Amino acid sequence: MRITKKRSVLWTLPLGAVLLSITLAAPAHAVTTPDADVPLSSTLTITQADGTSKTTTSTGTLQSVQDVAPADDVNSDQPAAASVQSSRAVSAAAAPAVAGPQGAKLLCNKFYKFSDANLSYTVQHQCGGSTVPWGIKLSPADCATVVGDVVEAPQHWTKNGATQKAQSGHTEECVYQFHGNYSGSPDGTHIAYSGLYTWRVKGNGTATLQVYGSFTATGNRCGSATSC
Repeated sequence: MRITKKRSVLWTLPLGAVLLSITLAAPAHAVTTPDADVPLSSTLTITQADGTSKTTTSTGTLQSVQDVAPADDVNSDQPAAASVQSSRAVSAAAAPAVAGPQGAKLLCNKFYKFSDANLSYTVQHQCGGSTVPWGIKLSPADCATVVGDVVEAPQHWTKNGATQKAQSGHTEECVYQFHGNYSGSPDGTHIAYSGLYTWRVKGNGTATLQVYGSFTATGNRCGSATSC
């Protein structure tokens, strides 16, 4: 995690102008090269009313992988049909095919959960399907700083390097799980995304959280180079 402190010129602007400036400055997607994939990273900037700001960056790690059935609720925080036997924590070192140095290849019919200091990002893809449901939930530490609601800007994403229609944004309580779907994404699709979340903090300050990552939704459910 990297921490920097600086005085921001944005504090003199109205909140709407600040949000617009940050949205335009945010990357359209994380990366376009699959071998460089990181499924989750985030940058949090808290700007106080006096213009001072603190920025922290965080990289997500794989927290768990669970087998899922097609009937699972894609918007749930955890899949409903996962068995205890198939649920297991997986580290990057133990699963290089999932989160190793050669990119993030997420197997189908699996429910992945990545977490960093600011949030959890969940994603799954049904084998042979064409949708990739995702979810984002802010961490308890971030929620402790929130005054009022969290504003989610439309999430930008690319499919195999091509820009897609932005996902819808929402304004919700911090405990809400924001969610969406990378539609039209069959097996083997490379996805890169970038989202922005903002909220007020105590003392009339503003927090801005940029979330970004990329991965390939594979059609392989077992991680083997051959058929399962």
